Amino acid sequence: GRAVEVRTAAAGSGMLCTSLLCSALCGLVGRAPVAAAALRRLAPLSSLLACGFLASLGGAAQLAPLLLRLLGERRPAAVGREAEAAIESAVETLLISLLCREGRRWRVHRPAVQRRLDELGLSWPRYERLVPAALANDTPALSEVLRQTLRVVSRPDEQPTARPQKLAVKQSALTWLWESRARTTKDDWLEWMSRLAVELLRESPAPALRACAPVAQMHPPLARRLFQVAFLACWAELDGTARASLVASLEATFVSPSTPPEILLPLLALSEFMERNDHPLPIPARTLADVATQCGATSKALHFREAEFHSCRAPLGSARLVEALVYLHNNLKQPEAALGVLQAAQEHYALQVKLSWLEKLGRWHDALQVYERSPPRGEFALGRLRCLSALSEWSQLARASEAVWYHMSHPQQLEAAPLVAAARWHCQQWEAMELVARLIPSDTYEGGFYRAVLATHRRRYEAARGWVDRARSALHPELRAIASDTYSRAHAPLVHAQQLSEVEELIEYRVLQEGLAARRAPARPLDGPSHAVRAASDPLAAAASSSSSARAVLGADDAARADERCEAIRLRWRDRLRNCSSELRAWQPLIELRAMALAPLQQMEAWIKFGSLCRKSGRLELCRTSLSKLLPPGAPIGSLPVYQQAMGEGSQVANALDGAAPELVYAYAKYLWVTNAQAAAIGLLMQLLARSAAAPPAQPAASASSPEPNATPGA
Repeated sequence: GRAVEVRTAAAGSGMLCTSLLCSALCGLVGRAPVAAAALRRLAPLSSLLACGFLASLGGAAQLAPLLLRLLGERRPAAVGREAEAAIESAVETLLISLLCREGRRWRVHRPAVQRRLDELGLSWPRYERLVPAALANDTPALSEVLRQTLRVVSRPDEQPTARPQKLAVKQSALTWLWESRARTTKDDWLEWMSRLAVELLRESPAPALRACAPVAQMHPPLARRLFQVAFLACWAELDGTARASLVASLEATFVSPSTPPEILLPLLALSEFMERNDHPLPIPARTLADVATQCGATSKALHFREAEFHSCRAPLGSARLVEALVYLHNNLKQPEAALGVLQAAQEHYALQVKLSWLEKLGRWHDALQVYERSPPRGEFALGRLRCLSALSEWSQLARASEAVWYHMSHPQQLEAAPLVAAARWHCQQWEAMELVARLIPSDTYEGGFYRAVLATHRRRYEAARGWVDRARSALHPELRAIASDTYSRAHAPLVHAQQLSEVEELIEYRVLQEGLAARRAPARPLDGPSHAVRAASDPLAAAASSSSSARAVLGADDAARADERCEAIRLRWRDRLRNCSSELRAWQPLIELRAMALAPLQQMEAWIKFGSLCRKSGRLELCRTSLSKLLPPGAPIGSLPVYQQAMGEGSQVANALDGAAPELVYAYAKYLWVTNAQAAAIGLLMQLLARSAAAPPAQPAASASSPEPNATPGA
């Protein structure tokens, strides 16, 4: 099937090229000096055209009158008798091709052709024999004539041109140019790369490539597209000294700390291209693998790591390579390959499995058990934090970080800072989060993102937008590296980019809601239980009323537009989560961001779905704590009991959930069933059925996912 599609596409492109050639030749037919040659070329091409392409050129309706006009046309004296005879023969051949192609439709053109032949006193016996067959639509006979015509007129009358010779390469000019010294800024490197690509085309030994140099200088994308081919062409003509100089320059470019990813990625692609064309560059595979890993080009890094592994014979080096291969295979969503590498390392190299290998394989529970039995300091403490972060055990991670923080070195604290900042954020520990976020470099994605979250919480919205821009700038190189990768590999960076867009929407939503809250409740006392209940149900209204620098009160028209915009943002958030992949790590940051603007009961559908994902992933404690956020204000219990308590106090739990939403009761029953508390789950379901039977007939209920901005949740 694929071969048929390829042949069909090739045939279609061939027909298109033929039609374009016919169009050009038709324009040359009326020019006396080249009329005969144009007609000779047009005849075989017209016999290849289908009716549709012929019609696009005007068909016989335009070609036939043009050809008849050429017959007997007065031409300059320079055109001899032989040229006249050649034109007449070519017109006859082309008219016969049109006759065979048109078939029965030729009856429209027959009178004009016959009248022109009678005027000139010409006799074409072959044409006259074919007219009855055409009018009778004798397809086999007409097709045979077309084949014969094609064989006759397509004989080459010119000798093929000689193959162009190679041009000389000025090695001194290239040697001076590819030196990468004194390149410190990104603009310097980009200019160097652009000049190198154009100069390789200008000095290429291939005439076709050299002819592209002027165009490439004016159109840089062409130089980038032809960079690899031009490099290969010049490489074949360089001597040993020039090649050694070029390789040294490339190695210096790879290891330079100022080289941006926009330069490293094309050079890595060049290394692969040269290897595929049996001209591998003599650059160590370890260097190429390190650069590819640094740029986030996982596939290229795996290729070069495998080449390094096959060339390595030292057992100690093999342990490092095994860990790298396991990590890369796991990043590429190839767990079977990662496990195979681990088994091969144990069988052939007698290597002991390390804890870090378990992490690379994604066996976080096994690694966590080993870390918890190890001394709580140094690398063991850092490994435990990594496992808790991967398992989304944020409360445990926050407690563990407090216990082991001062037992880790400063570099380990810097490595653990993003993990601890995420835990503090999910646990709503803002002061501690701010202290940890200071350790994260501000020019990284994590540093910009967490600072943007903190600034949004502090209501410093302009600063938050600035941090979002810095985080997005830090994310650009990673997105560029995975631009051509599969969706599964590009998913995580794309989720990060989506989180930044969500922060911007969160800022806009909070600004609008604060303006609306200031309009509806310009001044209220801040103490007392009423304020606490209102803060739990609508945090933005409470924040707006408690702000000493409240925004100007919105007018009626502005308030209506703000309401519409807030509703649109809520609907967008709901639809986006419905289309989001069912991965816990993708859901949690998004839902936590929205919790900074919407109370849990205002997005009940999202929290229940998140609890379902936690349950299916085996994160039962996270499922319980997430569902506990949906308890209505004033509930007799502050959080849903763990399954051990529910098993012993089933009736009390059922009574405590009497005023909860049915969706919450049903989701909690699923949690109990999975934790082997089937009796308590059945009791909850029975109570839910009894409530449904006693409830009045169906009443229109507001959507739990997007209620009115200031409606009381759970009402």
